[in-house]
Amino acid sequence: MGFGDDDDYKRITRLFKDIFKSDRKPSKSKAIDLFNASLKNRHPNFDILWQNYESLRSTSTSDTSGVEPQQLLHTLKLLSKSSHKKDFIAFERLYNDIGNFWGFDITSNHIHLLILGNVSQRRLHDAISLTEKHLSQLNKPHLFPLLLASSSTNNDYSSYQRILQLIHSTNTTQDLAFYNARLKLAFQFHDLPFVEQLRHEINSLNLQPDLITYTILLDGYSKWQLWEQSNSIESSLRALSPDLPSYTCILVARGRQYGIDEAKKVLKDIAEANLHPNDITLSHLVTLSPVPLSSQAARELIDDLSAEAGVDPSKHTYQAMVEKLLVGSHDAAYEFYMDSPQRTLAATLPLMRTLAQHHDLARMVAIYDQLDARTRLDSALLALMLRVSAKQGDVSTATALLVEMKEAHVTLDTQFQTSFVIALLHSSQDFFQAFRFYANVVDSRASFIDGRGFESIIAEFCGLRFPEENDADAVQIVPALLFSEILNDMRKAGHPPSCKTYTVLLDYYARVRDARSVGKIETLLNVDRSIRPDIYLCNALLNAHNRVGSGARCVELFNALLFSQRADNASLSIALDSAGSRSTPADPLAVYSNAAKFIPPNRKNWETLIEALARRKRFDEAWKVLQGGEFSVDANSIEVLFRLTRASRDVEALDALRLSLVHHYPLLWDSIRQRVDIPWKD
Repeated sequence: MGFGDDDDYKRITRLFKDIFKSDRKPSKSKAIDLFNASLKNRHPNFDILWQNYESLRSTSTSDTSGVEPQQLLHTLKLLSKSSHKKDFIAFERLYNDIGNFWGFDITSNHIHLLILGNVSQRRLHDAISLTEKHLSQLNKPHLFPLLLASSSTNNDYSSYQRILQLIHSTNTTQDLAFYNARLKLAFQFHDLPFVEQLRHEINSLNLQPDLITYTILLDGYSKWQLWEQSNSIESSLRALSPDLPSYTCILVARGRQYGIDEAKKVLKDIAEANLHPNDITLSHLVTLSPVPLSSQAARELIDDLSAEAGVDPSKHTYQAMVEKLLVGSHDAAYEFYMDSPQRTLAATLPLMRTLAQHHDLARMVAIYDQLDARTRLDSALLALMLRVSAKQGDVSTATALLVEMKEAHVTLDTQFQTSFVIALLHSSQDFFQAFRFYANVVDSRASFIDGRGFESIIAEFCGLRFPEENDADAVQIVPALLFSEILNDMRKAGHPPSCKTYTVLLDYYARVRDARSVGKIETLLNVDRSIRPDIYLCNALLNAHNRVGSGARCVELFNALLFSQRADNASLSIALDSAGSRSTPADPLAVYSNAAKFIPPNRKNWETLIEALARRKRFDEAWKVLQGGEFSVDANSIEVLFRLTRASRDVEALDALRLSLVHHYPLLWDSIRQRVDIPWKD
């Protein structure tokens, strides 16, 4: 889809509004029937379930009869198990509707499901906060092990500590399930001494370790290559008649210690125990194998391992192989994935992330087209696709994704909208067309962009490159007026520009050497009472004035920062660099000595002072600073002085410096002479 005419922004406006216009409502009786039918299904489709609930809700604004509390509780239970973001959005909406819309009481069962929903979404900190808030209403011995297991899944040490504090503060009895979860976390967070402490506590409480305990210990010790402990635990585990998960752990531990051939021998033990390996067992054999050199070699490896294990490969095996191939070549991983009979989200996301890093949108689209209806609408997957299509300026792909999201009732959050705007920016022919595309999305009623979204849009504007009409080698500069309009949009949306926003703009205009725009941004900062510049913004302003040749203003602002005690060593280096220009009236020595009253100069400041004096051809003063004893003379400081003196092409000064260096610092001079003392090129 191309956008090149002057009226294209009108098409964008219509497109954006059409995508998100509302749908027609069914009758209430039909909505109730559809909702009940969804709940009666043994394995309901979440998309259809939520679509039917939304229809029921939209037809019940004046009459909320016909819905029972148990129906809503059961719906909440189903949604709480999903890891899809869009299902959690639906979950939260339903949770709030139970009391606010349908008028039913919120019970401990609802709260428990709300916590489980957050756990399923890997929002563990929110789950713990809810647990703390409703602690007296919850079944703590049942809930705490689940939270501990989730902190392990998320590799979240801070959450682990919060859960432990809750356990101790409530005096919750810790049974073996608690200790099993804590053992797993101790291994995960590299706290081996604590593992031994927990094992001692288990013994002191006369808790008999079970298969789960020994399996966790074996996995942990083998992962950390503690083979003596690993072998001892394996013996204890075998004495308890292991089940398949325990035998699978033994297989992995043997493979880690001795290699794939030793791991395969455990298959015989599994058979003798009248157990049958499964797809997870096969996936571990894939993980323990060497990385295949091609997709064909990967398929042959799976066939061989499958025959030995007597297992048909399924989703875990294919996922393990994709991850294995990504270690070597994403080309081989892509070829293997496209030939795989099963394409789960777990196998898709790692490959899509890798392709996104390589900006390979064509392959990403090819994968996306092969996915089932539910997997392709995962928010993480959609975000990757939209982000890359935005970077590529592929508006047609971005639009197609947004249309599909609308049809599937996927919420268009700020991340998706921002990616769509960025795609439009990259498809533009100049900055004014890019701004029209941006404005007509932001001005539509369907728009919702937060502060971070606006900051991303500004950063993308700064990264756009359009050639000048009369000079193909020159590029256009973003007019400051356009940025002013975006800043106004941010304020209207309730997200006033931050220090980071202004810093990005100043860095951009410093890079393109636009003194007029730097001055306009400084004026904006002076009138924007909602912001107090931080040191990064202050230094960005100093650097911008320095880069555009306003050295006098740079030093003036530095002195103001200095006397208000807001300057730092980076500020001083910028001011000294500016004072090194002969067009700047300030004296580098004066800048340095005045700053020393407020800021202890560091070595970088000292070397910048030497450089500034040499640039102004004050070679004798630069030499005195070098020998002043404030910092030790090293090869780098000598090189700074010599290179700047050489750059002046003052032969007399350069000869004098050579003699001084040979006399005072012969070893340091010898170490850099061949690199820096080279003939001039005419």
